[in-house]
Amino acid sequence: MLPAEAIEALERGDRSAILASRGMEGLSQAYFLRIAQCLGSDPSAAIRLGRAYRLLLECGDRADYVWRARGGALRAEGKWKPSAAAFLLAGEAAHDPIERLTFTVGAIDSFARAGMGEEAVRLGRRLSRRLAPLDPMQAARANLNLGNALIWQDRYREAQQAYSRAIDHVPTDFERAAVLLGRSTATLFHGQLPGAQADAIEAKAIFESLEMEVHAAQADVNLARIDLLTGRLDDAWERLRQLEEDLDSLPDQARTLEFLGDTYFALNLYEEAASAYRAAEPLARSMPLNRGNDLLGLGRALDRLGRPREASDALSKAVRAYRKAGNEAWERIAQAELAQLQSNGRRLMPIARRLAALGSRFAAAEVALAAAQLGDREALEFAGPLIRRFGYVSLRWRLDWQTARHTGRLADYRRMARGLVADRLMVRSVAARTAYLRDRGVALREFLVRLLEEGSPKSLREALRWIAQTRSAALIDEILAAPTYEPLREKLEWLRAQTPTMAPADGARYAPPVKLRGDELMMGFAQLGPTPAITLFDEGASTSVWVDLGDSFSKISNHGVESVPTRCIKDTLRWLQFEMMGPMSLRTVDSAACDELVADLRRLLGEHESTICPDGLLWQVPWPLLSEAEPIVALSPQFRAGADWRLPDRPRMCIWAQLDPTLPAVAQEVRALQRCFPSAKICTTAEQARDSLSESWDYLHVATHARSNGDNPMFGYVEFSDGPVFGVEIARSRLDVRLAVLAACDTARFNLDFPEEPHGLARAFLARGASAVVAAQWPLDDEAACVTIESFANALAEGESVRTSLARARGRCRSQFAHPYFWGALILLAGYQNERT
Repeated sequence: MLPAEAIEALERGDRSAILASRGMEGLSQAYFLRIAQCLGSDPSAAIRLGRAYRLLLECGDRADYVWRARGGALRAEGKWKPSAAAFLLAGEAAHDPIERLTFTVGAIDSFARAGMGEEAVRLGRRLSRRLAPLDPMQAARANLNLGNALIWQDRYREAQQAYSRAIDHVPTDFERAAVLLGRSTATLFHGQLPGAQADAIEAKAIFESLEMEVHAAQADVNLARIDLLTGRLDDAWERLRQLEEDLDSLPDQARTLEFLGDTYFALNLYEEAASAYRAAEPLARSMPLNRGNDLLGLGRALDRLGRPREASDALSKAVRAYRKAGNEAWERIAQAELAQLQSNGRRLMPIARRLAALGSRFAAAEVALAAAQLGDREALEFAGPLIRRFGYVSLRWRLDWQTARHTGRLADYRRMARGLVADRLMVRSVAARTAYLRDRGVALREFLVRLLEEGSPKSLREALRWIAQTRSAALIDEILAAPTYEPLREKLEWLRAQTPTMAPADGARYAPPVKLRGDELMMGFAQLGPTPAITLFDEGASTSVWVDLGDSFSKISNHGVESVPTRCIKDTLRWLQFEMMGPMSLRTVDSAACDELVADLRRLLGEHESTICPDGLLWQVPWPLLSEAEPIVALSPQFRAGADWRLPDRPRMCIWAQLDPTLPAVAQEVRALQRCFPSAKICTTAEQARDSLSESWDYLHVATHARSNGDNPMFGYVEFSDGPVFGVEIARSRLDVRLAVLAACDTARFNLDFPEEPHGLARAFLARGASAVVAAQWPLDDEAACVTIESFANALAEGESVRTSLARARGRCRSQFAHPYFWGALILLAGYQNERT
């Protein structure tokens, strides 16, 4: 039996083959070579094989090779100190003077990852110096490991030098690729992105030619990081999501999750970022620097989520982790984050200058911009050259914003806004588009304030153009993109299994909200596609566009600009919402108090145009109560509701109905619809409803229980006896619909985590190109809903427009139920008007 065959038998669990080969020449070296091979293709196999080292020490011919193999296997487990000890033992056991040095080389990188940076650098320099005259190839290997050790301490310039000494002398293609990968990392963080990208691409190609997929994946991590720094956020996300599935070793998984968290953070998906950092942190326990990175990222994400106490705790732990790892640069970065959390601007610029001196230029630019935001004018002069010289695309809009704040010039704000719109074109996923303005909304609002202060017709037109380019832009992208995305059915089935059935109260199409784990799945459902051109707002339309400016709301219309204090609206709305829900507990409650508050709100908001485009808090306004004419509400100034649209002579109609004893009027409602539209298709199960999502309908009517999901509104759903149909399913389906009527509770309730992109069940139907959606702003009363829908259907069948039909139905309901709770819930939402409609 040959040594390699004995090792193959050991992999299959046959220890007797090793016992029978006791003392065979080359057995220990075969053990080492097999583990080295597995480290590049199957780290878990290397770990398993490495655990047999005691058997090989007993039966092998050379202990030095066994200890080298053991050191490599321990590296795959992330056990850095034991790994370094094993490599040192390999050197001690070697007989050849050069091997005594070369077998110790692996300890350099292991010491560095264990946080023992100085020990690693001292050993690396000693070995490279002593090997240089004896064996240049072995000296190159020492320099490769020295470069790795220097990277772990953020000493990128020195690392580049070490890799450059190694590149021309490494003896194998694998080691050349390893040098290129290391140099790519050093160059990346030293601020020279094109060189970093070229090295990573070449390294990946070599690893793939050697079928070393794990190492190729490590090169992809670098390429993802470059995508992140140059603004190609979706490319970074796609790479990292694939890598998360492909990498086996715990250290590689930890590093990938860390960068995935960085990418989510850059996409403004802070919940997902926090989740990735939390998942990475326990995997990085043996890697102090990576653990510090995870804690730093977690602190940043928690800060953006408005949880300052938890953020401060994570950042303080990050400072301690970096200090333990002996990494000054990252310790300073964590200190800067703490200073920003505490609004302590005086500490920031000294940190920024020190970071630049340490070679951490991207971090130095970020910290300087934070100092500028807290009022340090000189910080811009420091940050600007760094950002422009090293191509930090993701920081350019912040530089332009802070410049505009200091100069006050509209030209600087325009450059910022152009940069925001241009950068958004690089973002493709729906979730990322939706969250795009999450950290940019304040900057855009400042620009709009300046334009509105100008007050000239020209500045108002400009303000409307910028609003049209940013308000519900992600929704418009969805509408215009061809629906080629197939829902992830397995994940939906899992989500359905997690959703408990909760019985609603009798007489209401409403059930208590259920917390769903939608955040974990939203990115999986994101549609990837091109961003189409945006049509500008037609300023001649009878539309009023509201802008939330923080302390006040401004209404822009053909009549000019009017402002209302936010506090007055908030107070009146709070009391109105309280009074509005009175009939839910007592159907005969008097409407006088509610009517008085409606009158107060009407006086505050003034006369409104036929189409209203709300913002922020104003999505909670019951607009139909404020005007005798039927209002149209639009998510974007670009939307033109199909208010004047009429059903064709033989409309294609689908009815989703939950025939439930707790909703006795639904059966009556369905019969009324069938009288008007005898050919309507009836779907009474979730399975039937999902089947209808692949068809084209002139009119889709929903009469079921509905549940909203405040944490993730697109995972709100309509309920059937066999399970839910989620908003995200509808939005990602092939449904083609002209008019959608959602006679179910809270279907027009919008989540405002991203004010520029209101989210909810109604949005799902708008995303499928509906010309108009009629939906409920609060829980519907079953009997009142039946009266309203019967009148609405009759009017539509008689050839009336959608808007006229809803106005007639509202009047009919009001004649039977005086309180606005009954007749005011349904609202007409504008749809995007394309050539088809």
